[in-house]
Amino acid sequence: MDCVSVDALVSLGFTVTEAKVYCAMVPEEKINGYQIAKNLNFSRSSVYAALENLLKKGAILSIPGNTNEYTVVRPEELIDKILANYKKNAEIAKSSLELLSSANNSSNLFLNIKGLQNIRDNVKQMIRSSHKEILISSSMDLAPFVEELSDAIKRGVRVIVFSLLNLNLYGLKIEFYGGQFSKETCQELRFTLVSDNKSCLICSNDKEEFYTFKQLMDGQGTTKLPSEDKDFLGMKSSNRLMVNIIQEHFHFDVYLYKLRLKNKGQELITRDIQIGSLMECGN
Repeated sequence: MDCVSVDALVSLGFTVTEAKVYCAMVPEEKINGYQIAKNLNFSRSSVYAALENLLKKGAILSIPGNTNEYTVVRPEELIDKILANYKKNAEIAKSSLELLSSANNSSNLFLNIKGLQNIRDNVKQMIRSSHKEILISSSMDLAPFVEELSDAIKRGVRVIVFSLLNLNLYGLKIEFYGGQFSKETCQELRFTLVSDNKSCLICSNDKEEFYTFKQLMDGQGTTKLPSEDKDFLGMKSSNRLMVNIIQEHFHFDVYLYKLRLKNKGQELITRDIQIGSLMECGN
């Protein structure tokens, strides 16, 4: 018997006995409980209990007659039915859980995220749950999110991306603004995302890790940077003020980029209009 098929059915909610009984029935046009028990060397009571459960799950059909024979619902039909039920139940769970969480929404407005992989997982979740519009500003490669972005575009979600870097768009049909610089000109990695004007995520690596005095010795006289995963910090929020701030920042970046194009590449942020803030001074 194909153990992979049995394991797959178990992962879909079948017991081991139910899965083995179903797999034993698939090659047969029709079969009764006694024959199944004999073929599997199972007790008849356990086989008949499994057949009863399989009937309730809609995985098999009972053939009218005196011999209590059964036939399977074909695998492709069964799996399609399971997928449809799973999707339906997932939507019900999502709606009911959203109602539960809304009562305590004020305590879930901010989520601090540590580590690059955790940040990527949260970005993917936000993209998957987007319905109308995604705004992304990034100096990071979009490769980890290509599948999710592609699916969002197929759903009709508008995806707009800004970057100072000439990002690889991997053939995605997105609106892109920027691309003046190569990756080598930007050591700090930064990523922001706004989903449906409702939630946002911002993250960055610790740019101080690039400074010589923060580098670590690997024991062989050479220097290396700490793991990029550990150096990343992020924040996810549904706070209306924070979402608006991130959106404004995104729009101003695009506006400034378009103004530079309109003025034939002339730099618009000159020293005479700077205000001498700590950020401008690099402190």
